[in-house]
Amino acid sequence: DMSAIKWLHILVGGLYDQGYFNYGSSALVFDLILCVVLMGFLLVVFTVASALHKLSGWCAFKYASRILCGLSFGSYILTLCILFGSIPPIFGSLLIHLTFATAFVTFNFTVCYAVYSRCIKKSVTKIEYFNMTWEKDNEFMDSSSEIFFDVPQNNWKKNIIVCISCLVLSFLLVIFFSGICLAFEPFQWSTQISRAVSSNSCNTQKICNEYLLLGNDPTTSMIVVFHSKNFLGDPIAYYGLSLGSKDYEIQGTMKKLNNVYIDRYIYSFNLYNLEPGSTYYVSYGDKGVNGMKIRTFPKNGNITFAVGGDMGTTETAVSLLESVAKQEPDFMFIGGDIAYSNSMCTCWDRWDKWFENWNRIMKSDDGYIIPLTVSIGNHDAGGYNRNKSEVKYYFDYFPISKESYHIHYFNLFKFLILDTHHVSHSSGIQQEWLVEKLSDSKYQEMPTIVGYHVPMYPASISEFGTERNEEIRTNWVPIFDEYNIELALEFHTHAFKRSKPMRNDTIAENGTIYIGDGCMGADPSIFDADGLYYLEKWFAKPHYILVNISPETIHTNVIGLKDLPLDSFKIKFW
Repeated sequence: DMSAIKWLHILVGGLYDQGYFNYGSSALVFDLILCVVLMGFLLVVFTVASALHKLSGWCAFKYASRILCGLSFGSYILTLCILFGSIPPIFGSLLIHLTFATAFVTFNFTVCYAVYSRCIKKSVTKIEYFNMTWEKDNEFMDSSSEIFFDVPQNNWKKNIIVCISCLVLSFLLVIFFSGICLAFEPFQWSTQISRAVSSNSCNTQKICNEYLLLGNDPTTSMIVVFHSKNFLGDPIAYYGLSLGSKDYEIQGTMKKLNNVYIDRYIYSFNLYNLEPGSTYYVSYGDKGVNGMKIRTFPKNGNITFAVGGDMGTTETAVSLLESVAKQEPDFMFIGGDIAYSNSMCTCWDRWDKWFENWNRIMKSDDGYIIPLTVSIGNHDAGGYNRNKSEVKYYFDYFPISKESYHIHYFNLFKFLILDTHHVSHSSGIQQEWLVEKLSDSKYQEMPTIVGYHVPMYPASISEFGTERNEEIRTNWVPIFDEYNIELALEFHTHAFKRSKPMRNDTIAENGTIYIGDGCMGADPSIFDADGLYYLEKWFAKPHYILVNISPETIHTNVIGLKDLPLDSFKIKFW
């Protein structure tokens, strides 16, 4: 797929690992080599086109070479500017980085000007042409004529003007492309300048992006997180059973993002030893300002939670999120591809926009913050097989676990959230962890739900046959079968599907139901699911899933835009 967007993928993030964005050392070196090769090729094309422009006697070919010359020159400079605009400043500071980039682009402008001048104004004392017509100064000469050209004079004033113009144009181009962010759902092209002039709550408020994450046991633990543009002092929070109370004090953690494009401090507080089914009021800092109203899960009773994935910040995502909030679920699980930042350090504003939507919408009518838990997706990690240190924002913003997989224990079920090769492989350490948690005798009899991004049984023929998909099925399906997983939540292919009960890759009674596939804001995919033997129902429509857990059943309702019911089914516990 070498479309224009894919071309930009390659320039900004690298052909390295399927064109996804990444700024690890290996990918950055690959990007540099790729762009140097591409620029060298374009320079050769530009040189040849420049020479052909004057040495061609055929008018059509002459004008074609002129167009080719312009296109290759423009592509050459554009490649250079995007390269310098998209890579992180590697020269100590943004200002030094921009200065160096501007000087380098100016040098390239000058080189291209010299090449163009040499090829088009080349001194020719005598050229004899036979049996052809030649165009000179818009006049046609007869064949077999001798044609003389004047040797061009060195115009130093014109050269100075050209160099100064190159410098100014280079500076403007590099500034324009500086800090480029390419994000999707919806497609967004932004630069450091455009983000600086746009409205952003974290630029105007002391505290922003306040949200609540599920703890390991949500009946007794929750994780409070907020962001700030400025350092607010030691990470101290207070909480109690009444508004404004400071019954308990907790020391949290504060992390400053290592990012030259954004000033951001992340404060997080792991509240533990809470009372089940109780309301708490949380405030921050010595003055107890700001805060949230939270509620722990009860020891008994049904649990309802919402499921969505592949969101972004589209109007569809906002509409469906508003529908979720009206249901007032106990929590929400988002199965990856959350903000579509592509792990680009320049795409911080995409996360801010996503959190602005979340903060504004995800509260109950009586003011309780709806908790959140997540799994990592390819557009969060920047692709597949990443090192954790290469992933921008995800682990800083969701400090649920040190790993890319984790577990929550509820009164009626346990919920395991896995990583489908984005940071952790489905075999090895993660596979051992999965078996360990499922075989824990304390919780072994408890029904189990699992969630992860890339589906093992997708609503897509092309996705079903990929090497990654087959590898995940090989590593996990036998474990799911052995421990009788009731429900698996999948995402990634931007459609809806519900599988038949599956065991050992075949349809079987009392098998695992796989439901997905992530379409809560992203455009529905081109559908190619016809003929997949394991599908019970499928369609390509935006939706989210509402899951209700009782002591006897799992009841799911699939809800589309305008609260339209799309599917419903029940699973009885075995």
